[in-house]
Amino acid sequence: MTEHHEHETVVVERDRGSGLGTILAIVLLIALLAAGWWFLIGPGSGGRSTTPGAGDTNTTTPSEVVPSEAPASS
Repeated sequence: MTEHHEHETVVVERDRGSGLGTILAIVLLIALLAAGWWFLIGPGSGGRSTTPGAGDTNTTTPSEVVPSEAPASS
C-alpha cells in the first residue's frame, strides 16, 4: 500500500519596513517644497523689488537737469 502525503504551502509574510520609506518620502517632499518656495517666491528669489515699476523706467531728476542759459551776473 501506498500512503498519500499531503503537502501544504505555507506563505510567510515579512515586514520590509515600508513605514521608514514612507516617512523618508514625506520628509523629502517637504524639503523639496520648502526649497521651491525659498527660491521661487520667498526671500531667496533673487532680490526682486516689491515696488511696482521700480527700475523699469529711465527718469531724469531735477538735480540732473543742466540749465540752458548761464546765470545773469551783476
